[in-house]
Amino acid sequence: MPPPIIAIITSPNGGEQWAKNSTQNITWQTANGLGNETYDLTLRSSDGKTTYPIASAVNGQSYPWSVGRQPSQLALVPAGQYYLRVCLSGNNQERCDESDRPFTIYTPTGGGGPLKQREVLPDQDLTANVFSFFRNLLPVFFDR
Repeated sequence: MPPPIIAIITSPNGGEQWAKNSTQNITWQTANGLGNETYDLTLRSSDGKTTYPIASAVNGQSYPWSVGRQPSQLALVPAGQYYLRVCLSGNNQERCDESDRPFTIYTPTGGGGPLKQREVLPDQDLTANVFSFFRNLLPVFFDR
C-alpha cells in the first residue's frame, strides 16, 4: 500500500495578519501525491465554534484568496483569529493539515494606502446637473 498523501500548510501557518479584501496566497506542500490531487480549504475560528469554506477542489499547492471571501456567500468572514485547514478533497479528514497557530483577519482602517480617484463624467457632476435643472426650469417661469 502506498504511503498516504499529506498536505503541509506553509502560509498562513500562524501569526500572519491579513487585511480583508487583500489578495493573499494560501500555500501548502504535498508529500506522496501524484500531482493531480485536489484540496479543500476551510477556516476554523480560534474558539473552534465556527468554520467557513474558502475553496474546494483546488489544484496545485497554492490558492490566491481575496481575504474574507467565501464561495457563493455575500458576507465576508468576520475579523478575528483563525486556523486554516487544507484537506485532500473528498471525505479525507485524516489527510489534512491545520495551521500551527492562528492568524488574524482584520478590517483595514483609513490611511492604509492611496485611494483610487473616481472619474467623474460631466453628466455625473452634481454642479452641472443642478445648473442644468434650473436652466431648464427658467423658461417655465418666464414664458407665462
